[in-house]
Amino acid sequence: MGKYRIEILSEGGKDVLNVEGCKSIEKYTVEEIKLELNRRKLTVFGKGLNMPVLVGGNLCIKGFVKSLEFSDEAEKRKTK
Repeated sequence: MGKYRIEILSEGGKDVLNVEGCKSIEKYTVEEIKLELNRRKLTVFGKGLNMPVLVGGNLCIKGFVKSLEFSDEAEKRKTK
């Protein structure tokens, strides 16, 4: 499985997620951002979410984060 890294910070009263190793962005709204990280998916739920920085496989998500959800795509494929 490929490598990825997630760093969670607070900046000016908002949450900041620095994500390294992102392969693609599957969904992007102000309340939900879904990312593909090799064979895993990361969904970020919150309010006022935005991605002011996106360079290669590295991105930054800012806003008010309510929760993070990981799913394993390899396991989903096995059960289908």
